[in-house]
Amino acid sequence: MDLAELIIVEMRAVDDWVSIADALKVLGTSSFVADRDDVRRVLDCVDTSDRLRLGRVTGRFEEIPKPLPITALLETIFDEDDPGDRTGAMMGLFIDQVRSADEQAKETAARQGRTPHGGALLPPGWTVLDDQQLLWERFTDAFGFRPGGREPTRPVIAEPAPSITVDLTVPDDRVGVWRSRVDAVNAEALRCFVAEFAEDPMWVVLVRQDLCYRLDAAVHAATRRPDWRVSAYPQGDYSIFLREDFSDGIVGHPWEQSLCVFGERLVGSLGRTLATWLPVIRIDGRPVGSV
Repeated sequence: MDLAELIIVEMRAVDDWVSIADALKVLGTSSFVADRDDVRRVLDCVDTSDRLRLGRVTGRFEEIPKPLPITALLETIFDEDDPGDRTGAMMGLFIDQVRSADEQAKETAARQGRTPHGGALLPPGWTVLDDQQLLWERFTDAFGFRPGGREPTRPVIAEPAPSITVDLTVPDDRVGVWRSRVDAVNAEALRCFVAEFAEDPMWVVLVRQDLCYRLDAAVHAATRRPDWRVSAYPQGDYSIFLREDFSDGIVGHPWEQSLCVFGERLVGSLGRTLATWLPVIRIDGRPVGSV
């Protein structure tokens, strides 16, 4: 399967456009560590494919005409020194599938009977939250959530006690380490979500500027090759998994490249195991060494 087809498969899986940052994941790398050649490969693929187009989204998809200004796009992205800012630039460029009239008609027909949020496409265990705005307001009030990519060392929340924050930083030239770390953190988070909270394995998953979800971790774990609609490991955006009462949860910071685990039960399980192989940078919100 060539890269264009892999990107189309990814678009079908999420039922949406995918960004350049998302397309890099298909290549097995991350926008944080990708170099010019990686991004050029994606842009060249879109430019030469009659099935893909590139654009920006400002209320609607605004196509960038072909031939794509690949050199200029690369300069815009890699003029940013900070990996978080480069990721932000990549997340502003979206890939869409070019569909014929017949394909559009078939997709429209296929969508009939689905929920307004396309629930039929969600992986097992995932449902769209109905009370998203209320939960965001509660979370912001409770934790002082302060998003922003240009202050990569600032915690994104007021980290509570008990909590433990681990460092996810991977050297730029060790993509394999990054990929295996993503898989390991996701797997361990899922194990703790299910094992520690077996009596009620439901989690709230908040996503900035997108749909938010409710996750039945037990159903997700029982699925063969479970598909993370939102990764517990932060990949290009914040990862926020919470108990309904906010007693326990995780907040992944993609710019700082860290993961905060909070709450007595989750710190005692997930926090304890992650701390055996990832550097701890804060405990109860205070830098290690000042605790």
